[in-house]
Amino acid sequence: MIVFSTRRVGACLYFVTAVWSGLGWAQLPLASELGFTQALEQTLARSPELIARGYGVQYAAGQLEQARLKPNPDLVVTLQDALGTGDYRGLHSAETTVSLDWLLERGVRARIVDAAESRASLAATEVDLARLDVAAETARRYIVCLLLQARLTLAEEGV
Repeated sequence: MIVFSTRRVGACLYFVTAVWSGLGWAQLPLASELGFTQALEQTLARSPELIARGYGVQYAAGQLEQARLKPNPDLVVTLQDALGTGDYRGLHSAETTVSLDWLLERGVRARIVDAAESRASLAATEVDLARLDVAAETARRYIVCLLLQARLTLAEEGV
């Protein structure tokens, strides 16, 4: 009869994940009990790949916010021939030029926003796919731990 101990599963899972260093579980004690739900939660919370992809989603959201902003007009004031000497003394002969610069976009803004929305959507989809990949890998490694535990139990019974 095969009896599964959560302590053995936890130790086995710790060993497998120590070999696969991408999860960052080095601080877990060896004899901790770790169920599948806990393993999955910790993997999803601590996966460096998911953390990095989360920053990619934030970046894409920032780019989308920036794409939605319209260009601001610029007010330019130029003062020439001021504070000179002789006839150009003080502000009597000064020339002042005031101009307003405003970029007129003729349909370009909508395309820029559409492209940024597509990039944001793609980043979110990539995070979802990465979460599924990480969860599948965690499940595979958990099953390997159960298999190794069963083999250990059979070997102990045979001795």
